[in-house]
Amino acid sequence: MVYGKNSPHFSPQWGQVESNLTAGKFMSDKLRNLRVMIVDDNEGDRILYKELLTEGDPGTGFTFDEAGTGSAALEKMRAEKPECLLLDYRLPDMHGLDILKELAEQDGSLPVPVVMLTGFGDEATAVKALHLGAQEYLPKQDLTGPILCKAMDDAIKTHSKNRELEDSRRQLEMQNRELAGKYAKVEEFYQRVLEKLKRPVTSSRNISCKILDELEGTLSDEQVASLESIKQSCDELTANINNLIDTTGIQMGELLISPRPEIISEVISGVVNKFKPQATFKQIELLSHVSGGLPEISMDRYRIEQVLTNLLDNAIKFTGPGGKIEINVSRLPESRDSLTILISDTGKGVQTEHLEKIFEHSFQAPTAGGENQTGLGLGLHICREILLSHKGNIFATSIPGEGCCFTITLPLPMSETTDMSKVDVWSAGTIEYP
Repeated sequence: MVYGKNSPHFSPQWGQVESNLTAGKFMSDKLRNLRVMIVDDNEGDRILYKELLTEGDPGTGFTFDEAGTGSAALEKMRAEKPECLLLDYRLPDMHGLDILKELAEQDGSLPVPVVMLTGFGDEATAVKALHLGAQEYLPKQDLTGPILCKAMDDAIKTHSKNRELEDSRRQLEMQNRELAGKYAKVEEFYQRVLEKLKRPVTSSRNISCKILDELEGTLSDEQVASLESIKQSCDELTANINNLIDTTGIQMGELLISPRPEIISEVISGVVNKFKPQATFKQIELLSHVSGGLPEISMDRYRIEQVLTNLLDNAIKFTGPGGKIEINVSRLPESRDSLTILISDTGKGVQTEHLEKIFEHSFQAPTAGGENQTGLGLGLHICREILLSHKGNIFATSIPGEGCCFTITLPLPMSETTDMSKVDVWSAGTIEYP
């Protein structure tokens, strides 16, 4: 039997192979002047292989080199590599498999094509030889000139193709590294530009605030409205710049997260208090409820506040006068190892076909009223990335025209001292949604 990478199950019937081969017709042009090293401790076998090759393809000019031990073969190959290696499996000083390991390059490939020869062949040994890089595997008792020449021809062709593929892979890797380096430089430049853009925007906002404060009561309604518009535009532009900076950080794998133990009720109350004036101005009821007995949670407070700010800002933007926004924080009965934050509103909602897309980069769901979109479609994408970096998640449900509900989950470490009997486990049924 023959074992080779080009043979199904490594076991073609030699009678069929030999009947289809005529000496001198199967050797490729690359074999016309061929340097072959024969490594076998039996001198008679080495003579036989030379005779079989010469008779098997009279048109090829063979140059033979021989070695009777593995160490001698390795020493000769360090000086000059052959174009093909006929390697006996059993040698006095080492196995043929050990020679393959010694010859292997850093990527695991062999520098020369190898045909492994043995008088004690089995499929397990064949698989090992092929795994270590040999192209063909032949039992000695089945050798004929055509069979040996065919095996060498196949080994050289396979080895050549593998080297070409490996060279192509290395070229692609090098090109990818070069592109990655260029991309990193572009992103770094992009970050610097965005940071510089923030400075004049911040200065313009501060000047508008200063004028409003210092000239309060002396400005006309039209002047006050203009200055407030400048402030609002600066805030929107700053939010977009910050989103672009964060998105760049996400793409570069450099979104900074610095978790520390935090009390979730304090985080929620801080964000809610910031939005109370806006909600009151729009005549929207803003409510929050945090279950008692919750332990401290490991989080980056700035980043979680960023998520909550984005969601509340959207809720107020798309909820009309007389509407309601609720924040509920608790453990759900079915998920006691995580904290759940629900932010629901009675606004315009999101169309069902857009719910799966709203967390994608740059996606903006069309609004029912056709309002102008002042953002870049990055906010919810950033929210999801922040929560994923906390090993949490976010998803949304909605009834178009009636409201939307965002569900945030964060891992909640269970300390041995936590008494579950003192924890308020909240049920989704307590919310009238939307």
